[in-house]
Amino acid sequence: MNIIGIIPSKYDNRPYVPAKIQSPNLKIDITIYFLIDTGATRTTISSDDANRYNLYNNKYLQKDSRTHGGIGGGRIMAYILPKCKLIFELSGNDDIGIFNLGDLSIHYPKNMDGSSSKDIKSMLGMDVLKYFDILFEGHTVTLRRK
Repeated sequence: MNIIGIIPSKYDNRPYVPAKIQSPNLKIDITIYFLIDTGATRTTISSDDANRYNLYNNKYLQKDSRTHGGIGGGRIMAYILPKCKLIFELSGNDDIGIFNLGDLSIHYPKNMDGSSSKDIKSMLGMDVLKYFDILFEGHTVTLRRK
């Protein structure tokens, strides 16, 4: 099982993987490009992507009682979107890889210090990445199932 992502250009030399977020009960079926972030414990949706897909208005969205660690040790508030699946297209065949994430975190639009969280990308964290080896070649990144 290989998932193919991209490293878009020399100006944004970070690896991204597309994944569909699906939750039939919540009426969500969207595709987001996730930054591969081995420093992130959990997979999260950025406030920009949440705004783009109108997720803040989902009636099932819950405020997370915990705070999340951010870049440089800052604290980030988040919402929880319950019962979500990540669906990846796999290379070389028509199969898809499905991960039942359960609760998916969505960044709150403001950090706890009041600054904007708009520069934070949607991140594929170690809750998913721990099942893969990550390979880089040119402008391609491959997640290969362990």
